[in-house]
Amino acid sequence: MHANFTVSLQCGPREVRVPIIRGCGRNLLKYTDARIQRVASGLHESGRRGRFVDVGANQGVMILNMLALGLNLPYLGFEPDLTAAYYVQELIRVNRLQDHHILPIALGSGNSMATFHRVWPGDGSNTLGLDLRPAQMYPESTLVPVSTADDQLGTANEPIFLVKIDTEGWEYNVLSGMQRTLRDKRPPVYFEVMGYRHFVDGTYPRDYFGGELSKDELERLIRNRRDNMGRLDQFWREHGYAVSLCREDGTQEVVRSLDPGPESKDNRGEMNFLAVG
Repeated sequence: MHANFTVSLQCGPREVRVPIIRGCGRNLLKYTDARIQRVASGLHESGRRGRFVDVGANQGVMILNMLALGLNLPYLGFEPDLTAAYYVQELIRVNRLQDHHILPIALGSGNSMATFHRVWPGDGSNTLGLDLRPAQMYPESTLVPVSTADDQLGTANEPIFLVKIDTEGWEYNVLSGMQRTLRDKRPPVYFEVMGYRHFVDGTYPRDYFGGELSKDELERLIRNRRDNMGRLDQFWREHGYAVSLCREDGTQEVVRSLDPGPESKDNRGEMNFLAVG
């Protein structure tokens, strides 16, 4: 049984209270993400302002990273996992963060109900899609509501500072339901893409993926992940966005394709990109 308590944590210019609720919140104690901080700092220094939109908020680590930079940006998070969404709400409440909101829904290409696959409630690997993930990872599933970003953001007149999308392989679906927002507001988008090299060379973490993967499953995942990169490449070209790879040390490199090829060191597991229109 996990005890519930609160930890005080220094986030840049302010002290933040991090609630630990049945284990949720422990990953926030090591919250620093040099990539997103470099992206946000660059956008802010260039004069960009507006709301931070967090798609796949999980336990709210992006909130702490923005506070660490001293950026008191209005925040809107989307998280279909009810355990994680409740935790983010508590993080917002105990720190009295003004104009910070979390909605317990998923974003996708349409309005519907969808199957949400879970390792356990609140886990960062939970996903709405199994095209890019092996089903053996997930011992349970549940139904969650899905809406589109265009429906959720369309009535807001304020600018968008940045959209962050980390939905464990569901990113293309989110973007498909965001096209009007991208056209009208041209927000920068920071997003994750799943690589495949560790499947090609056999270095994928067996424990993480629920054990050894069959040859057919490896081939399926490699094919689907490469196809996903191709779809995203075409999507950004059609919408007039340029894409940069964001490395762990915070540096960025403009890329012509999201797929660096099976031999690249940039293609082991997850890669993060910034798309700017």
